[in-house]
Amino acid sequence: MFVQKRCIDLEDAVAPEKKRPEARRSLAGVLGSNDTARLATRINSPSTIGGLADLQAIVLADAYPTFLILPKSESAGVLRQNQCADEKPTALVALVESAWGLRHVEAVAEATPRLRAIIFGAAGMASDLGCERGGGLLHAARCHIAIACAAGGIAAIDPPSFNLNDLEAMAAEADRACKLGFAGKAAIHRSQIAPIDASFRPDAKALDRARRIVELAKKGVGVDD
Repeated sequence: MFVQKRCIDLEDAVAPEKKRPEARRSLAGVLGSNDTARLATRINSPSTIGGLADLQAIVLADAYPTFLILPKSESAGVLRQNQCADEKPTALVALVESAWGLRHVEAVAEATPRLRAIIFGAAGMASDLGCERGGGLLHAARCHIAIACAAGGIAAIDPPSFNLNDLEAMAAEADRACKLGFAGKAAIHRSQIAPIDASFRPDAKALDRARRIVELAKKGVGVDD
């Protein structure tokens, strides 16, 4: 997954509650004036009044993003209830960031064909579990999400790194996520995009090995590599 999507964030990026109506009004103009194929929109939790107001703003704008990111996804029912009309192209991305969401992540991963990916919300998960972000409990949660996504046939996305001053550490996070089977990593700044792409893009050695395996498979020759 090397396609970068820009995300319009109506949740954490809009701090004061009084600013959210203003953000919703701006959303219509942004969606209407941009190539929506490159846009994702993260709303507030759809189980809250704020989330319902965000959805209403999108419907009234009649300009739908390619991806709708649903935070605090904790059940398959919530995803099914928040699908756009069948004629609209919007796909769903679930953000799993709580113990309850992790408990039901398998059902979430198979909730609807509209679901394309699950983003692991590490910060929210650590807060809910009462653990450190670098601890073993959060690693177990990350593995759980990776397995659920693989079984559901969707992409697992690693959480963003909030330390913009340490791209080397962020790249190491991306490398580990790739080895765990994650398909990508979220970014909060453009400076993070290139290191993330480098981590998830196969290098020349990996591509050459894949080509050799395909060629040997065509010839019907066993190989132990």
